[in-house]
Amino acid sequence: MLKDLNLYDDTLIIFLSDHGDMLGSHKLFAKGVPCFEEAYKLPLFFKFPNNNPSSSVCDGYISGNDIAPTLLDILGCRPLGNRIDGHSVKNMLEGKGIGENTHCMAEFFGQRYGFTQRITWKDNFKYVFNPFDCDELYDLNKDPHELVNQIDNPDYQEKVIELATLMQKIIFDTKDDTMIETQYYMTRLAPVGPYKKKDEDEYAIYNKKF
Repeated sequence: MLKDLNLYDDTLIIFLSDHGDMLGSHKLFAKGVPCFEEAYKLPLFFKFPNNNPSSSVCDGYISGNDIAPTLLDILGCRPLGNRIDGHSVKNMLEGKGIGENTHCMAEFFGQRYGFTQRITWKDNFKYVFNPFDCDELYDLNKDPHELVNQIDNPDYQEKVIELATLMQKIIFDTKDDTMIETQYYMTRLAPVGPYKKKDEDEYAIYNKKF
């Protein structure tokens, strides 16, 4: 229809999905608590006006939060500023490097159950904080199908600390109050806790001073 109306060349088209589906992977279906790539790694295609740029593939991480700022940037509109956690990835789409898109984070809030998760990706490693179960670490470089949880492997402990520290920073930078203000201490015991120093003489964990 766009071509019939002579609008195709002037139109920005985006194809994406809000989530994936397990489709039998890990013997699971649908989506939810399992944080595997089948549910979180999504298709995302941009067709720029006049197909410029064309046929490029981006290697950096893109979050759903980045879509709106990117649209505004491509269209030359006023940015949202600090009203949204995402940022424009226009430069990356134009092949100008991945910039700050070296990591990504996702959140899961539970559905009918009292589960919450936070997931962080960086350098093709993936750390999952599970307050209701053991945490997970996957080396997607060697294990793209996430068959081996490396969370207790001594050879990966530096990576666990690195990604947990990054996750903690993002939690505070984005004011993730589900994690920051929770009174349920199980959601506060990340590998790099206690979460933050209140002042020079006090520390806090699950909002209690000691």
